[in-house]
Amino acid sequence: MTVHTRIRSLVARLRRAIAPESANDGVEFGVPQQFRRGAGRQNQRASVDSAVDMIGTIAKEIGVPDLADTRVLDIGCGVKFTQVLYGRNIPAKRYHGVDLDRRMIKFLASNVRDKRFSYRHISVYNEMYCRKGAPLTPNVDIGAAGQEFDLISLFSVFTHLAPRDFQAMLALTRKYVARDGHLIFTSFIDETVEGEFMDFVPGRPLLRAHYREEVIRKYATAANWSVNRIFRPPKQQHWVVCRPA
Repeated sequence: MTVHTRIRSLVARLRRAIAPESANDGVEFGVPQQFRRGAGRQNQRASVDSAVDMIGTIAKEIGVPDLADTRVLDIGCGVKFTQVLYGRNIPAKRYHGVDLDRRMIKFLASNVRDKRFSYRHISVYNEMYCRKGAPLTPNVDIGAAGQEFDLISLFSVFTHLAPRDFQAMLALTRKYVARDGHLIFTSFIDETVEGEFMDFVPGRPLLRAHYREEVIRKYATAANWSVNRIFRPPKQQHWVVCRPA
């Protein structure tokens, strides 16, 4: 192999490493691995396929055929809902994603070219994800002042929140829901917990925050939410579906 050939090969590898479309695994809107989470880090297509199923379940829970007329606020958004709604052109009236990951939010805001989509980085304290952030309060600016949303979703967010922040997040989301809107979030529900909360994994603060169901219902009621349904899809965390009380 000549020097020029080796240089061209190196340049090609570097371009594949840094270009968003380089590691798209056949996904319509590919995202660099550093911004993907969970199983999606290694298998982006499976992650996006799972998000399609989640959106189908969401639509069923809120009683609509799809999200074409739904304004969505997604807190702890990650990337895969954008990959579905934007990359696969699955209908959504409006989508606003909020996340602690500044670089990921910058990537999404720079690469999603559709006015229906907007993004906001927030920096709030979390023992697992953000130890330098400000305390989470119901008044944190999520970039949606004066707006209402038909669906507010938080997947794998409450699963990493201590009780004070769990309650603050419920109060924050209540400010943005439309009169006939829904809140859907996931949580680890564990009736073996003594008291209200258990940090389940020793040495890994808030990797798995476990709560009893009655505690979640109490917190929701205090924040003026009404819990409609709690269920657990196969191999997933519990889903909690709420309406404004």
